[in-house]
Amino acid sequence: MAAVESFLTRYNDRWDIEENWKYVRVFWADTKSRDHQLRFTNFLFGCTLYNIWKIVDFLAELSFSDGPSDRPLIRRNKLLVYAKQSLKGILT
Repeated sequence: MAAVESFLTRYNDRWDIEENWKYVRVFWADTKSRDHQLRFTNFLFGCTLYNIWKIVDFLAELSFSDGPSDRPLIRRNKLLVYAKQSLKGILT
């Protein structure tokens, strides 16, 4: 019985990873390029934006609520709009 419980605990952790991976993909820029360096840079940038979003949301939850919740206080779309506006001046 302990082996089954151990398996279920590990599977639940794996499911959390799969769910978070779905959100990381939202932060990737759309590209059809076959250039592996560009695609890898896109991947790293998307992961970085995702981590920034998670950190900002965690800090907002600590500051404005009683503790972590299931739903984020900072919506990822707001962060993406802010990042796009901030990078527009740098990239153009």
